[in-house]
Amino acid sequence: MSSVPATAKQKTTIRWRHYLQNLVLYLAVVVIFGPIFWLIVTSFKTDAAAYALPPQILFSPTLEQYRSALQDFWSPFFNSVIIVGASTIICLVLGVPAAFALSYYENRRSEGIVFWFITTKALPYVAVLVPLFVIFRTLRLLDTAWVLIIVFVGMNTPIVVWMMYQFMRVVPREVLEAAQVDGVKQWQMLWRIVIPLTRAGIASTAMLCVIFAWNEFLFSVSFTAIKWQPLSVAVAAQQTARGQFWAQLSAFTTLAIIIPVIVGWLTQRQLVRGLTTGAIK
Repeated sequence: MSSVPATAKQKTTIRWRHYLQNLVLYLAVVVIFGPIFWLIVTSFKTDAAAYALPPQILFSPTLEQYRSALQDFWSPFFNSVIIVGASTIICLVLGVPAAFALSYYENRRSEGIVFWFITTKALPYVAVLVPLFVIFRTLRLLDTAWVLIIVFVGMNTPIVVWMMYQFMRVVPREVLEAAQVDGVKQWQMLWRIVIPLTRAGIASTAMLCVIFAWNEFLFSVSFTAIKWQPLSVAVAAQQTARGQFWAQLSAFTTLAIIIPVIVGWLTQRQLVRGLTTGAIK
């Protein structure tokens, strides 16, 4: 017979389980944010300090790397803003009405159609890289804004349809039927009722499209050269014939990731709200 009451054992088990969960959480934070923290720290070092072994923890910070990085930053930055912004808007213009049609006129084929949309994301990008390159070269679209806009629209529209379909399914059907009885047309129903009710979902979907397009590298490096080079390619192009300057590369990379981080932080409430809307019916 044990001298420790059962309730005490349970409390001890719960306490150790809590400690273990916290330990796993802290380790995950270190693994995820540790490289980002070291990237930012390295961006304030000189090239000599960045190469020092063992790594220098205490050093004199400098902004020289950011001054050098900003010289080549603005052109690819504005390219990325134009391409990502235009492709995201087009994705929403195409995907939101499609999701509304699939959810409002839902039948036994709707789930299959939505599933087909999202399965296109499973296609390896390298499988369509050469055919797309030949097509865009024939159309003389290489190294233009339109080549990446077209690619990103095709890449992200299935995500918009899939996510917005889930969000629009939770819109009360009685509201839409009452509007239809009152003589509201379908486009008015979408614009005045459905979109305001699902604006959190639209915000989270747009944010995901921005992240996927902003970070895309394979298509960007394959279809652009210099004129419309986005930031994802410009970061890789920081390697020069003289070698890799880690401090300047860290500064350039920090500038490249700070915009989506700020946008994500400003829209985190809408993002979380939108991503959890479809889970509750």
